[in-house]
Amino acid sequence: MDIDTQLRILLVIILVIFITYTITRDYYVRILKLQHEYIKDLQKENADLDKDNKKLHDDLSGTLNHMNASIELLGNEILKYSKNENIKQIGKHDD
Repeated sequence: MDIDTQLRILLVIILVIFITYTITRDYYVRILKLQHEYIKDLQKENADLDKDNKKLHDDLSGTLNHMNASIELLGNEILKYSKNENIKQIGKHDD
């Protein structure tokens, strides 16, 4: 081969390497951007889930507090009723 042909082949090889490098670099940059956007979306979704979880926890806590108060009131009413029944039974036995 003459020197001119060798230089042309060398130039083609360098161009192919440069084009391949450019395409590959752009491809990986795009992949990194997509990954970054995906991570941001996941972080946003996680924050939304944390908010929902806190709201559900607060709702559950409120419901449990109301239930405890209702149970306490019911217990007090049962105790009053039980004392009234005991007093009536004592009154019957005294007669």
